[in-house]
Amino acid sequence: MSRRRPGFSQHRTDSVTISDVALPGTSYNPDCRQHQDALAVAVAAEVRQALDKELQPVAPKQHLPAEPMRDELEELQVVLAAVAVCSAGPLQC
Repeated sequence: MSRRRPGFSQHRTDSVTISDVALPGTSYNPDCRQHQDALAVAVAAEVRQALDKELQPVAPKQHLPAEPMRDELEELQVVLAAVAVCSAGPLQC
């Protein structure tokens, strides 16, 4: 006759956690090539994280400026229109 302990089942339901294994280049006195490879992996992870953050969508501005902004082309068109009116005659300027 088998005795069961209360609160325990025959099958374990908890999962075993897997720990990360350190790269060979992270030891106390690593080989130069292995150390460079370990650094390359770390830098690649940092760059990927920075790029992912940079490529995240940005919320639009909540407030728009009171006047619509003009670009340089529109400013030149306004100036040229004023010059054309002034060169048409002294009474119109």
